[in-house]
This record gives sequence, structure tokens and C-alpha cells, in this order.
Amino acid sequence: DLTGDWSSDVCSSDLINLKYVQEKMVFSDEIAYIHCEISLNDEKFLALTEDSRNAQQRKLYNYANLLLKNNADHIIYDLMKHTQCYDIGIIYCSYMARDRGLSQEEWLSWLLKELSERVGYEIVACMGSKVNSLHTVADSYREAVMIRSFQFYKKNDIGITRLMKKETESHCSKVNYNKKQLDELIHFI
Repeated sequence: DLTGDWSSDVCSSDLINLKYVQEKMVFSDEIAYIHCEISLNDEKFLALTEDSRNAQQRKLYNYANLLLKNNADHIIYDLMKHTQCYDIGIIYCSYMARDRGLSQEEWLSWLLKELSERVGYEIVACMGSKVNSLHTVADSYREAVMIRSFQFYKKNDIGITRLMKKETESHCSKVNYNKKQLDELIHFI
């Protein structure tokens, strides 16, 4: 049951969205959560009004739908519900890259490049480790969100995203992080 795994991180309206996605998705043996957002390091984006930023977030979602075509049901709009986060979530399945003849890394680079060009702002992504079922995708989600929290400590968003993803693949699956512990760690750092 997916809702039990996400309940501490997601509000009830999102649980309905997740249930919808669960019913519409085509799965593969390898699934990962990708957190995509318009970068808050993009000066042009920060100059926009709140309404304009929200419109750009909707544009990000719409372009992701166009790019993923038959896999558009794998996209979740505004999962984090933070006022300073203009995001979408993507439930990645390994066949998405294979269908395009790409590796996972190449597929993610393609997606970021396309979204950035179409939206007109820098897009960053954080990907959790691969899991083997939708039931455990919450673990991948938590990792992606944790990686996101670290990206603000370095200038190169894409570099830190990839670096942190590689480090967390071997460490995060063995350690159960929760938001309070992570916030305390960041505070001490």
C-alpha cells in the first residue's frame, strides 16, 4: 500500500494523485523517483512574481507530459507543496531510457536539457536509488528529497545531483533517514 509509505511527506490530495498514478502506470523491474524543479539559482526565474513562477511550474509539467508522451501518467504535479519549490515528480521506469536507446544517465540528461530549453529556465533533478516495486518507491522518493536538500550547498546543481545520487545508492538504502534527523544534521553543519 503506497499511501502508508508516503503519508508523512505528502498531503491527502497527493495521496489521491498517487493512487491515480499507481492505477495508470506501466511498470518495469527497476523504478526510481525523480524530483524535478525549476532552479532557485536561476536569477531570471527569481525575478518573476509568485503567480508567474506558478505558471512556469505548470509549463514545466505540461512540457514533461509532451516529452514523456505515453508515460505522462508517471508525472506528479507539485508533490512537495512548498512555496519555494516549483516542482514535478516523475516515477522513472528503466524501459523509458531503453525505449529511446539511452542509458539512465543519458535519458536524465536528455530530459533536463529538453525541459530547460522549453521552459526557458534552469531545471535541476534529483533521482533516488532504483527499487523493484511501486510499493518501495517511497524509499527512492525520500532519497531524492534528501539529495535535493544537499544541492543548495554547492554551486553546480547538476554535479551535486549526480555526485550525491551515486553516494546515496550505497548508503541511503541501509540507513533510515527521517526529516527531523536530516534537519538537525544540516543545522549542525
